[in-house]
Amino acid sequence: MNSYVAVLRTNRNFRLLYIGQTISQLGDWFNSVAVSALLLDLTGSATAVAWMMLQMEVPDRFRGRVFAAELALVTLMSSLSSYFTAYGLDRAGWSPRTMSFGLGALFCVPGGLWLLLQARWRETDLSSERASAAATREEVLERQLG
Repeated sequence: MNSYVAVLRTNRNFRLLYIGQTISQLGDWFNSVAVSALLLDLTGSATAVAWMMLQMEVPDRFRGRVFAAELALVTLMSSLSSYFTAYGLDRAGWSPRTMSFGLGALFCVPGGLWLLLQARWRETDLSSERASAAATREEVLERQLG
């Protein structure tokens, strides 16, 4: 133990490296805590936090293999779903272009409704804020005059 302390005291470069590494480790720890808290707040799921922590702790030499296997499975499932979708469209006699256009138009309806609702809620929030601000101004004036 004394030899480590002696190296820290006598070797300036090692001391700077040690201090820098300590600060880096603290930053990594703060980042891990912050990301975990944010993920828990956004999802409300402790399972999501556990998966995130697992992904952060997997060594790099394994992480590439895990993600490569996951990517391979996603690619395989995407290929199979495309194949069976095309097979089903051929059997039904439907045009893939017409089907794609129809599904795109169908999915525009919920998006448009969501945008409309967001605009209406924003107008409601602004009008209620203005009303409360006006009421607050009137109360302040009454207190000052009364």
